[in-house]
Amino acid sequence: MNFSKQGEDQRNHPLAPNILSNDPQVYLYDDVLQEPLRTNLSDFLNSRSWHFGGTFGMTGKGYPFWYCNFAGIFFDEKQKDVKQKEEDCSEQLRLKAPILAAVWDYLKERIFQGHLLVRCYANSYPYGSEGTVHKDTNDLRHYTAIFYPNSAWDLNWAGETMFFRLQQPPEILTTVWPRPNRLVVFQGIIPHVARGISRSCPILRTTLMFQTEKR
Repeated sequence: MNFSKQGEDQRNHPLAPNILSNDPQVYLYDDVLQEPLRTNLSDFLNSRSWHFGGTFGMTGKGYPFWYCNFAGIFFDEKQKDVKQKEEDCSEQLRLKAPILAAVWDYLKERIFQGHLLVRCYANSYPYGSEGTVHKDTNDLRHYTAIFYPNSAWDLNWAGETMFFRLQQPPEILTTVWPRPNRLVVFQGIIPHVARGISRSCPILRTTLMFQTEKR
């Protein structure tokens, strides 16, 4: 599967992925958003009223973090079939958060042709919030895109996203450092975890997620 758009004019800022894994699929994109879209997105997330108490997979495991749900449904790996609940939430997102809808339009044109947006949300957590390894779904059609909007990130701050292979015994598939303006796209069936940030990190680790279904 190729997420890059072929033959696009350079002025339209095509995005070519660094393929970290072919099976299952993990794609990495750097320098994703152009100005002023990147700055407007960062300002929007920084101005939000966040809710506290989110947990990975909504299972109650791990330490709680800040979160914002913007549009759509939640992929629960325990659900047998979520197809009946899925619908395009792009218009809902456009009404609730136009800047996020603009980001989705930008990404859909360049990366997500043939994908339906089913959820958009953001997480933000400080030192002391630890994630748990989880899957976003059991459906091969479902993809998750994680965007790292922080304007700066130091190597010593940690906070990497780690992916694990599906087969046993467990083993690291790949690790993604939360470099600013970076996007990682992967199939939601891949077990993954957001590792905690170090005590030296003076800011929150924020991520913006788009969950899609490939039609």
